[in-house]
Amino acid sequence: VVSELAGSDGLPVPFVAGVAVQMLEALSFLHATAHMCHRDLKPSNILIRSDGRVMMQDFGNSRQLDGTCRSMDSFVGCHFYMSPERLMATKYTNKCDVWALALILLECLVGCYPYDK
Repeated sequence: VVSELAGSDGLPVPFVAGVAVQMLEALSFLHATAHMCHRDLKPSNILIRSDGRVMMQDFGNSRQLDGTCRSMDSFVGCHFYMSPERLMATKYTNKCDVWALALILLECLVGCYPYDK
């Protein structure tokens, strides 16, 4: 789990860049091809295999982005990684997943969550 790798000094930039590329590819597929929003990205939902392959897990809160899902405005997921728009009760969009990933990557680089919990 990516959250277990980041110590107080953070992870090396090349390693985090590799994680970022793989996660962005996964999100691109999820958003553009599967037309879904994960809605619960957090460090514990990103797995890194021993061969360096990055995997996303826990799709229990994922929903279609087609606008027909009424639960896209329900409050689900870890609030520490929610976008400001989502915290203000706007509907989930793919941008919410990108915000969560950005926070996770920043946390990996600096070794701690960027805001007060």
